[in-house]
Amino acid sequence: MNEILAPAGPVAEHAAAVEATEMRDWPAAVALWQPLARQRPADAECQLRLAEALYFAQVPVEAARLAARLLPRDHRPLMVLARAEAGLDPAAAIAAWRGVLALAPGEFEGWARLAELQGQRGRHGPALEALLRALALRPERPFTLALAARLLGALPMRQRHDWLRHNLPAAAPDAALALLHVMVRLEPEELGNQAALARALLARNGHA
Repeated sequence: MNEILAPAGPVAEHAAAVEATEMRDWPAAVALWQPLARQRPADAECQLRLAEALYFAQVPVEAARLAARLLPRDHRPLMVLARAEAGLDPAAAIAAWRGVLALAPGEFEGWARLAELQGQRGRHGPALEALLRALALRPERPFTLALAARLLGALPMRQRHDWLRHNLPAAAPDAALALLHVMVRLEPEELGNQAALARALLARNGHA
């Protein structure tokens, strides 16, 4: 361990940091990766290794902040951020994902997780807004469809229909179709949903 904590020269310092990581000595790994990350701010590998070490050393806030800064240059920090975010309070977790999405608005996982977090806090409007962005990117994902069913199902019927009426026209076509499929499953007796879905399918196929 003394060799790990007292490296000499850049190559030895990096080797010691890698060794501490492989040994899962997370306090030592943090201590070794931090100066390397400061010396090499453009080195995504060093930054990512530090974020991972911070997470496992039980410093989730710093791990999440560092992972967020690495995006969108490198998508690997998404996993670190997802794990580290679990150690944050809900408001901080939402802020972390918003920071990611400001830098990388095409990250499906970010929009889906933001929608889930907002829904857990009972903030259905922001949750559904984030959900629309997730559905526009990957409308076929079962997790996203299940989340849509939970979020829409939590609203009173009139509020649910009002939200759809105001938001479906501006939604991406695939996102709108996904939501209409969810509505048909939520309200199988509601003929208006089936008619809206049929119209949307015809429009997508060029038969409007």
